[in-house]
Amino acid sequence: SGGAITGTPTVAGTFNATLTASNSVGSTNQAATFTIAKGTPTIASAPTSSALTEGQKLSSSVLTGGSVTGFGSAALPGSFGWSSPDFSPPVGTGNYGILFTPTDGVNWNTANTITSVTVNAAPAGANLDSAYPGVNPTDRAPNGLTYLVNYAFGGSSNTEAKLPIQDTSDPTQLTLVAYVRTNNTVGTLSVQGEKGSALNAWDTNNPISGQAASNQSDAPPGTQKQIFSTPNNGDRLFLRLKATFTP
Repeated sequence: SGGAITGTPTVAGTFNATLTASNSVGSTNQAATFTIAKGTPTIASAPTSSALTEGQKLSSSVLTGGSVTGFGSAALPGSFGWSSPDFSPPVGTGNYGILFTPTDGVNWNTANTITSVTVNAAPAGANLDSAYPGVNPTDRAPNGLTYLVNYAFGGSSNTEAKLPIQDTSDPTQLTLVAYVRTNNTVGTLSVQGEKGSALNAWDTNNPISGQAASNQSDAPPGTQKQIFSTPNNGDRLFLRLKATFTP
């Protein structure tokens, strides 16, 4: 009687209808189109996050809990994820963006919010002096090669060290996987790959940088699992890793 068209839309989309108006004189029809936009979820509570260690990406922090509603107070199914999963936050506690993706993406938009993340400092004492007390810095290389290798790859002692391993999963690539130290506190540690056409002919002008492996679960504390790879190209090539420490 008031001329209002009322109701709560439950799906998004474009809908065609016919409106009829009538009185004592007669009636007439008019076509009408209704466009229903996607709904925007309401994040009632943000999820909590697990703590990180210095150098880890946000993707390593597990999100737990959180609640989202759609119509009224009805729960809306979906999942939370980090807005910038590849970002490595600094030490301390800060707020970082998360994204809610509804299961029903046809009728619902994504929604953004933030949650608090705590990043703990990496273990201290990761340097050649503490790892190998009494070793003269001038003897670290070449006479101190063993010390440098154990320091650069995997840990600060022989029992923790994980030396490079060869990956033969792709015959078109020469690949070495290494656990490279990331928490050295003095000096500069550099680990790079070098390819060669022979064991005495190495290309030192085109170093190969390590790429972080997607799975870091088996990396010892203070290290990162890195992949060093170069195309094989059917040639007789060699691949080695070179670790350099500058006090």
